[in-house]
Amino acid sequence: EHLIGQGGYAEVYKGKLKSGKFVAIKKLTRGSPEEMTMDFLSELGIIVHVDHPNIAKMIGYGVEGGMHLVLQLSPHGSLASILYGKGGWVEGNGAGGDGDGVVSGPKEKLDWRTRFKIAVGTAKGLSYLHEGCQRRIIHKDIKAANILLTEDFDA
Repeated sequence: EHLIGQGGYAEVYKGKLKSGKFVAIKKLTRGSPEEMTMDFLSELGIIVHVDHPNIAKMIGYGVEGGMHLVLQLSPHGSLASILYGKGGWVEGNGAGGDGDGVVSGPKEKLDWRTRFKIAVGTAKGLSYLHEGCQRRIIHKDIKAANILLTEDFDA
């Protein structure tokens, strides 16, 4: 019931910290132990260098019982969850999701102003990754499931 996304090598769960704050917990699930360690260290090494309002924030990490990244939970989920529905989250969305979930109809209609805001926010995030980040990052998996939305529909 807490699974909110599933990708090629990870599952994303909705969790709650002792403070009451909701978070996304990305758990690496596929590959050999050596591959999982390399993927975890690689992602951790990248995400700690990223600091931009249009990029999900890492809150922490853990290695007990598996390799976990604790990330900021987006209130509206991903753009895919808005477009395709299912209670704000669809299988395959969230931090690092696959976007391969079952389409159950749009959750809500997005007006053109909101669509434009999401497109500009996405572009700003990509521009930061490609040109403004301390370590330049080329995101090779841009899709609606990987565009996370804030309370105000910032991407």
